[in-house]
Amino acid sequence: MLRQGVKQFSQLTQLAPFWPTRSWRLLLLVALTFSLLLPGPLAELIRQSLVDAYLGVSVFVLATLLLFYTIEQGLKVDLADLLRQNPLWQVPVATLLGVLPGCGGAVMVATAYSAGKISMGALVATLTATMGDAAFLLLFNQPVTALKVFALAAAAAIISGYLVDTLNLYAPARTRHSDVQVIAPRKATPFNYLYLLLGIPGLCFAIAGLLQWQPSVLLAQIQDSIALTALLLGMVIWCLSPATIHYNNKQSALLKAQDETLFVSSWVIGAFVLYAILDHFGGLNLAAVTDAGAVWMPMLGLLVGLLPGCGPQILLTTLYLHGQVPFSALLANAIGNDGDALFPTLAINGKAALWATLYSAVPALLFGYGWYWLVEA
Repeated sequence: MLRQGVKQFSQLTQLAPFWPTRSWRLLLLVALTFSLLLPGPLAELIRQSLVDAYLGVSVFVLATLLLFYTIEQGLKVDLADLLRQNPLWQVPVATLLGVLPGCGGAVMVATAYSAGKISMGALVATLTATMGDAAFLLLFNQPVTALKVFALAAAAAIISGYLVDTLNLYAPARTRHSDVQVIAPRKATPFNYLYLLLGIPGLCFAIAGLLQWQPSVLLAQIQDSIALTALLLGMVIWCLSPATIHYNNKQSALLKAQDETLFVSSWVIGAFVLYAILDHFGGLNLAAVTDAGAVWMPMLGLLVGLLPGCGPQILLTTLYLHGQVPFSALLANAIGNDGDALFPTLAINGKAALWATLYSAVPALLFGYGWYWLVEA
């Protein structure tokens, strides 16, 4: 009977087939819960970092993606077919999809390339333009800087994309793939709706924080409680989710938005907590390194950008927001990184992903060092 009960629970939560690859999510949930129960200044430092991560990034990511995916599903437009019929618009549209915060747009373009509907130049353009999930962090902390980065990255993407197509540079053979990931559509649970409900006051507190509003002691306690509860609930939802990547067009707008939000949140939590701990105990100060070797900063930004995933990019953006690395390094990183779009692109067409990454590294160095020599040097 006990064995049958465990089996039913596994089927209910859909954990059974995915448990080996989802165990690290459980470790994150346990670590967060344990940190909230600890006493002392270190625990308080971690708690404040978690609150800042939720109110500074997660709640905005959820609101933005929910709006984006709702519109996308409502229009029911096959963008890939439209691009195939209008080849001259492929590069600028792919650039626009890449510039959108997050990696959903870039994944759409990668899938369209694999299906033979767009050119190599369009793939290069979207990977050059995307800043990945780090764009959310920059956008909601320094919107003017974010718009500057988006504009420069878009310019680099359009130039690079058209050059790749015009010069007919090497483009690996396409490998057809029906979808990035196919799992059975899921139904939203009460946990999903509760997480969405907590996001409403969370968004209000987050917007108030951007407006420099100082809450009373009581409201500050309510704000922190909502943020921490939402973070923990989000990690529970993520542990129960069978999605192996955060973008899946087979799901509802609510589940897609929450899947990607929780994926972003896990990296943001890590970046915020790591920075706070290093700054508290080690006096983290990369400004001195920047001053001593400023000429290497754009190269550093590119090298971090070549690392797959959004985690390293979020950490570098966090360091920029704390004044630890210059804008030239941020710009080179934004143009050179492919965010989480690199993972599904590698799965769909590994050679194309690697060549597109190499192509995007060239404008990353040119724009990064161009900014350094013209503005910072």
